[in-house]
Amino acid sequence: ELIRPSSALTDWHADRILSVAYRHMWDVSRKYSRYSSANNHVIGEAAGVFVGSSYFAGVKGASRWRSESRALLLGEILAQTHPDGGTREQAFGYQVFVMQFFLIVGLVARNDGDELTREYWDRLEQMFGFVAAMVESGAPLPMVGDGDDGHVLDLGVPLSDVSALMSIGAVVFDRAEFKALAGEFSEAAFWLLGDEGRRKFAALGAPDGGSPLASRAFSETGYYLLQRGRRGADESISVVFDCAELGFGAIAAHGHADALSFSLRVGGSDVLVDPGTYDYFTYPTWRAYFKSTRAHNAVAVDGLDQSEAIGAFLWGRRASARCVRWEPSVGGGTVSGEHDGYARLDDPVTHRRTIELAPDSGVLTVEDEIIAAGTHEIDLFFHFAEHCRVACGGSGGGNRVVVQFGAGEITMEMDPRLDVSVVRGQEDPILGWVSRGYHRKTPSPTVVARCTSEGRVVFRTRLSIGDAVAGDAPRGEAGLRDAPVPS
Repeated sequence: ELIRPSSALTDWHADRILSVAYRHMWDVSRKYSRYSSANNHVIGEAAGVFVGSSYFAGVKGASRWRSESRALLLGEILAQTHPDGGTREQAFGYQVFVMQFFLIVGLVARNDGDELTREYWDRLEQMFGFVAAMVESGAPLPMVGDGDDGHVLDLGVPLSDVSALMSIGAVVFDRAEFKALAGEFSEAAFWLLGDEGRRKFAALGAPDGGSPLASRAFSETGYYLLQRGRRGADESISVVFDCAELGFGAIAAHGHADALSFSLRVGGSDVLVDPGTYDYFTYPTWRAYFKSTRAHNAVAVDGLDQSEAIGAFLWGRRASARCVRWEPSVGGGTVSGEHDGYARLDDPVTHRRTIELAPDSGVLTVEDEIIAAGTHEIDLFFHFAEHCRVACGGSGGGNRVVVQFGAGEITMEMDPRLDVSVVRGQEDPILGWVSRGYHRKTPSPTVVARCTSEGRVVFRTRLSIGDAVAGDAPRGEAGLRDAPVPS
């Protein structure tokens, strides 16, 4: 369509394009993905058929294909998304992926004079709102669940770019807070919305870069945000706590064994991260690792994953997580969840985690309660972003870890019963990696805290953010060591 006015698109080219488009629509529409593996696949298929049959409306079968694909999309946006806007696939990258399809379909229908239902647009706006909440403390989007860098269109800027997506959402939904996250009217927004969209974007007012961050719950999807400070400020703190189900449907294909994991962002910078995906098919050992419990800021019992992976996209017995306490406050709050993934053991184990962000001090406390009768091996994992410098050391007793990132510093005090070490870029066994994109991985520091416990036990980890204590290890290398601290 962008080259229609030029001489490049001859009648011969137009005939070839029409012929190919017809065959695609005919083929896809007769075998839409079904059953357990449909998910985002059927959304993409239906979106392609809808756009094609809307644009090439005169071809044989177009009216029927358009009606069928339209009905599929109206149903799938509700079936695959929670009412609070989060994806049922529990994979943030795939949420952004299907948002692009739903957005383009909505714009095509609107431009064609066939407005989609209010329910459709409301759910899509909720999806935008969910993503906006996850990046309001800074980008990028947390890498929860699978992601393969997929995007629908690259219009100068891929629509998978969250800021570009937010610039479109700001105009479509008349939301100034989306504009604040976008910063500018993107090239992708221009190609989709034109000069009229640019004018609407400008009329929304100047972005407020210093809006206060609030703690908030997406309880239907299962994610909880503890936040303090103002957007873009050095003292801002944001915690994303995962109390969600494993994934969507019978196979939960794109979920990870990450129940009760959390990420931490300070001053807009990633500190504790979800390490991402890396691979699907080529490197099965790495695929298994990035899906595993030990690859997340979580607790493993007896060296096992919370949920049992039985294939690259298949799960057997699954952990069921639930939130048992949610007490937000201005500048912080408390959230607590538990899961039953280790109830399958001969001596059943329940893991309950409570995270508290103190409003006044900005201290983050993580309390891990292991409820059991017998003896178990307990591993706590804390995965730091690749730019962080992490080492055991310093005075003050107990197990202390010093984390340096940019101009910031965190002192992490762990239970003295734990044997604490720092691992980075280890390959046998795999540990200490971050993948920011498909088939890309970078060594990153991971704190591992281990012990053998019996019966009920509680481990408390205290992170003092930006609260370096005089007399501790200096900010340089001296005084720090990459080795376990004795209990």
